[in-house]
Amino acid sequence: YSMFEGYLYGTPVARGSVGAISLGLNNNLEMKVMAKNDTTGEPKKVSILDNLNFRSSYNPFIDTLRWSDISMNGSTRLFNNKINLTFGGSFSPYAIDEAGNKYNRSHFKETDRLMRLTRFTLSIGTSFQSGAGKEPETKKETTDLDQIRQTDYDDESAVFGEYVDFDIPWSLNINYAWSYSKPRHTKSIAHTIALSGDISLTKKWKIGGRTGYDFVNKEVTITNLTINRDLHCWTMRMSVVPFGPRKSYSFTINANSAILRDLKWDKRKSWWDNL
Repeated sequence: YSMFEGYLYGTPVARGSVGAISLGLNNNLEMKVMAKNDTTGEPKKVSILDNLNFRSSYNPFIDTLRWSDISMNGSTRLFNNKINLTFGGSFSPYAIDEAGNKYNRSHFKETDRLMRLTRFTLSIGTSFQSGAGKEPETKKETTDLDQIRQTDYDDESAVFGEYVDFDIPWSLNINYAWSYSKPRHTKSIAHTIALSGDISLTKKWKIGGRTGYDFVNKEVTITNLTINRDLHCWTMRMSVVPFGPRKSYSFTINANSAILRDLKWDKRKSWWDNL
């Protein structure tokens, strides 16, 4: 029974049975090796793939295209955890017609290939920072600052973040991303490199920025420069995108306390004003 029965526009959902069976497979791959300088004789566990996951679903209540695309994602760390590598993709079990639309026939029967790759992404990143800012591995814990540094730099919350670590004299992050997309007959490829970092001029002043290069469009990506000043219980932050379609600036003074994080003065010009 629908609560919208008898209304002028009827029910907002499709009539009939709705349901799905979700399937997932999670993997991690490790091996044990003997350490070169270990005299205990105990093997050391080494991670090859931190995770390799697959997801799909099946809807028995529809007539065609009951299987969803199969999604895959994974990650690993290389060279003693110095380089992070992540990857992911999507595979369609169905064939497509001349217009690029899926129809109810398997891709394997049409092409003798198991699946049709519709998307794949690969990201490789590493980071460096001064020794004064590093902590022993046994004491290192995940903080809000760590999460912000791992945020995609296209997110404005990362550009105008509220956390600045003045205890780290300098840091540098490098990330390379490659992606492939072919949902129909036309494919598109993108690969970019992104650089970000900061340096403390004094114990109270820190400047930072981010930039990158798009190898497909052969142009510099969004470039952002920031200046931060520690005012004891307050923090002053100025951020500017000096050129490009997203040229903008912001100036903020806010309280450092998490309880008073909404207590701030903000002045900014959005890139929407350029349109």
